[in-house]
Amino acid sequence: MVDLSIGGISDKNQNPDVFTLNQNYPNPFIATTQINYQIREITNFQLRVFDILGKQVRTLVESNKQAGNYSIDWNSLNDEGLPVPSGLYICQMNVIGAQIEYIQQRKMLLLK
Repeated sequence: MVDLSIGGISDKNQNPDVFTLNQNYPNPFIATTQINYQIREITNFQLRVFDILGKQVRTLVESNKQAGNYSIDWNSLNDEGLPVPSGLYICQMNVIGAQIEYIQQRKMLLLK
């Protein structure tokens, strides 16, 4: 898989013992927000943004990931590179591994 992420991605080289999608910061946000997440084992990983109606707006990450702590910025653009309107968005983490399938979501509020 390809890492389709935009913005700052970092691996802080610590192996967490859980899969976690943290609340974005700041929230609400005006243009850009930071999303932090933890992966406990090598896995197929997706981080996507949906609008309140469930339509996928942006794929932030879609790749095989090593265990670690990660951070990415979302600049409130959709997959076509166009700005999205103000509103409520859902950030969804999907983890698919040999012995696990895990989904976690967080609400994000974009103000303009």
